Amino acid sequence: TPEISYDALPVDDMFSKRDYETTYNVGDCVLITLRGNDVQADSTAVSVSDGVVIISREGSYLLRGELTEGMVIVDADKKDKVQLILDGVSITSSTSAPIYVRQADKVFITLTDGSNNALINGGAFIDIDENSIDSVIFSKDDLTLNGNGSLTISSPAGHGIVSKDDLRITGGNYNISAGGHGLTGNDAVKIADGSFILQTGKDGIQADNDEDTALGYVYISGGDYDITATQDGISASANLQIDGGRFVILCGGGSQYGEEHTDNMFGGRPGGMSGWPDQSGSESDTTVSAKGLKSTG
Repeated sequence: TPEISYDALPVDDMFSKRDYETTYNVGDCVLITLRGNDVQADSTAVSVSDGVVIISREGSYLLRGELTEGMVIVDADKKDKVQLILDGVSITSSTSAPIYVRQADKVFITLTDGSNNALINGGAFIDIDENSIDSVIFSKDDLTLNGNGSLTISSPAGHGIVSKDDLRITGGNYNISAGGHGLTGNDAVKIADGSFILQTGKDGIQADNDEDTALGYVYISGGDYDITATQDGISASANLQIDGGRFVILCGGGSQYGEEHTDNMFGGRPGGMSGWPDQSGSESDTTVSAKGLKSTG
């Protein structure tokens, strides 16, 4: 048996103390009240127009209520940290992302204890700027989700949650139905804990970076995962490291739809397994990858 060697990911640096921080003081928050097509907020850091809420400064923002057609946009300074606290929130956007982080240093989305929250796309994504928004939560910068509440996401035309930098999740209960990927990070997906039900038309969890081979990794240290994916369950263009958690993963309809292996599948080169799919995770031009766990690193 050949020796297997690999470089473990630097787990001590995966999460900051603030990634776990879920407490807040209502008196220190800007309250944003959603009422149908009406939005109320008493702060110059929040502007509202036709159901579109734009947050422009660092701080904590407590959201409550239902927005039947609109979106929340974070467009702050590149050095600003913004916390969105969802306390019984429902936002529907028929043609874009209910939550869109255009710019910030980092955004934290906190699900309050026991709250039920829902973010829904109506079946289309129409460009509103130079960024190609294609998910219910779409962030150009680092994004963390935490808390002990629940979040339901419906994205029939795109992905569930996308960060173009790092996506971190340290807690919460997530039920995501997406035509594309469920959870995506361009640089990394890092999950410490949480409960996840993912039903996806592509990958359940994906990290993919085609510019830096050290990025595009997935790290999971715990959590409960029920993934039903048309393509890969968990996919990383770099390393995939799982240190804990419970996983139930069904890909491509199950093994009955997989490649048929013959009795002489071990009859290739000495010590080889020529009947197995490519161990590198690469696929032919005509084959859709539907692996439970897949990494190039």
